[in-house]
Amino acid sequence: MCESWSEQINGVEPLYQHILVGTDGSVTAARAVQHAIGLAKCHHADLHVVSVNKDITVLATAAGVPSGAELVSSGLNDDANELLSGVVEEAKQAGVEATAHVLTGQPSDEICKLARNLDVDLIVIGNRGMQSLIRFLWDPIPDTISHHAPCSVLIVDTRPKN
Repeated sequence: MCESWSEQINGVEPLYQHILVGTDGSVTAARAVQHAIGLAKCHHADLHVVSVNKDITVLATAAGVPSGAELVSSGLNDDANELLSGVVEEAKQAGVEATAHVLTGQPSDEICKLARNLDVDLIVIGNRGMQSLIRFLWDPIPDTISHHAPCSVLIVDTRPKN
């Protein structure tokens, strides 16, 4: 499909030039990442990969937990950087240039802000990922992004295929 798509748009600007994909490191998010890499390859688009950590220092302070939360937050950022390094390498092996972004905050807000700042054409996210308790503590990310994104949003069906 990529070859025929490229031939059809020869001389015409591709539909997507800048694609942003969010990942939390889950197996289901990996399916969305694969989809985004494929789209970026087909459209010769730049790929931006983002992982957003909740600001646990705010939560820890509100709960009266000592400042060890900063160490935990630093560890989360290290984990996210490692995760995204793997995704960037995976994209590179597929012939796609990718840039990693590790952010802290509310995932849907941070993803939409980054999309605006990068002027992306498409946000790719999975329809599910985190465990239900974690998802409850965060926000319904795909739904919120679909309502507040500055561009088109592709919500990938990440359910296992039978």
